[in-house]
Amino acid sequence: MLLFDKGHFPGCPQLIVQTKAPVALFQILIRLLQAQHDDSPWGSCEETSYALLALASLSSLQFMSIMVPTIQIALDSGQRLLSKNVIEQETSDKACLWIDKVNYRIPPLSYSYVLAALYATSVPVLGYSPSMTREIDRLVLVPTQKVNHFLRFYRKLPIYRECKDWQLLAYIAEGYLYLPALIDLSKSELGRTTVPRHLECTAFAWASANRLTNRYSSPQNCFFAMTLIGVVVRHLSPFAR
Repeated sequence: MLLFDKGHFPGCPQLIVQTKAPVALFQILIRLLQAQHDDSPWGSCEETSYALLALASLSSLQFMSIMVPTIQIALDSGQRLLSKNVIEQETSDKACLWIDKVNYRIPPLSYSYVLAALYATSVPVLGYSPSMTREIDRLVLVPTQKVNHFLRFYRKLPIYRECKDWQLLAYIAEGYLYLPALIDLSKSELGRTTVPRHLECTAFAWASANRLTNRYSSPQNCFFAMTLIGVVVRHLSPFAR
């Protein structure tokens, strides 16, 4: 993001850096967290190692900071089970993840991933100066105060009663990642001069619906649904204008 902001990728649309890439990365995070199981976090030791390393890498991104406590809990749980099982790592077919003519595994490589995963941490990358942090936030911003406010509000709704706090937090944060594109579309295509008040709720509604069902509709479909709701609200509700 910093390299993009400094003009090193002039041919790259800002939409990719500001919305598409962050949404895709956030969805990877949610899928990893929702796929974790208490008795065997992500399957075999090697699969668990891949998941733990991915979580540790995702936690280093600035816009993931609101999810760092949840990521650390997942890492701690996964590492505890991984350390217990690594001595008796599976040698059955289900642990053969590499594919050629037949499924196979490479024990030294597998143990390398396991070792790396056991030492993985969720500590974000340090060293950002205040000016650098502001530039990152300008491109991709998840407003922590607003997310926590909406968390308390949505927690009271019956439909989200079974949701864990981290899930609601993630759904709300993901919705905010769509906002820059929704705001741009609202101004350029719908002729708005101000940001509609319903956009935050619209983005969350579709992000949460996508995750509650575990069907994982594509970001493109979610964005289309969000814009469609925006058009309907614009024409039918004077309170959203």
